Amino acid sequence: MGDHSLRSQTIVIYMGLTLIHQLCARLVEHGLPADWPAAVVERGTLPQQRVFSGTLSTLPQQVTDNKVSSPALVIVGEVVRHRVISSPL
Repeated sequence: MGDHSLRSQTIVIYMGLTLIHQLCARLVEHGLPADWPAAVVERGTLPQQRVFSGTLSTLPQQVTDNKVSSPALVIVGEVVRHRVISSPL
């Protein structure tokens, strides 16, 4: 898969935390830059939701340092830069 095709896509992986280090490394191996935007949403839509944003090179360590647990979504792509933070209702 070419560099440009990956850059035009948003990738969402459900329950990808156990392989987050390998996942990010493989995406870089396949053409994405190490500074490509990536995020993890833990417990999405719940009051305990947490979101960690970074890059393919920084996100795995953020997941480890913050003890992120499942359920979680891994999101990779420019869409991460367009995140809107909303207030709880």
